[in-house]
Amino acid sequence: MADIKRQTAFKCTISQITQGKYIVQQGWEPNYIVLNDEKISRINLIAVVVQKEGSVLTVEDGTGKIEVRLFQ
Repeated sequence: MADIKRQTAFKCTISQITQGKYIVQQGWEPNYIVLNDEKISRINLIAVVVQKEGSVLTVEDGTGKIEVRLFQ
């Protein structure tokens, strides 16, 4: 069995995430955002939940807002 390595998580702000270029990969390769010549597919984000509607959260970190969808 192949040894699967987890992607590195980068510390980002919401504005960095929304300004990055989103790249879609084929198959099981992870999609990623290009920021400062880095391919980022996992992030660490510190934000405050400002709204919750069902399984959708709106989070804000002072640089912007994004929606987060929860899955089981």
